[in-house]
Amino acid sequence: MTSNELATVAEVRRIFADGTFREMRRSLGISLGEFAASARIGGGTLSRYERGIRRPAPAEAIRCAHTLLTVLGAAN
Repeated sequence: MTSNELATVAEVRRIFADGTFREMRRSLGISLGEFAASARIGGGTLSRYERGIRRPAPAEAIRCAHTLLTVLGAAN
């Protein structure tokens, strides 16, 4: 894993832990299920990330980051 990927994983884990991820997703008007499907993650799993019950594995964190960037790009 590259240093950029490691930084991405750390940042995604941080925004899940502090609630920023949920706030961003909601402010963009995207349901949990929609985001989960786009990131190829189960809705229950994404919910557990958002509630701080579980941390995403590196591959899942990277998929969440890519999906979030795609959604943010589409919103602009």
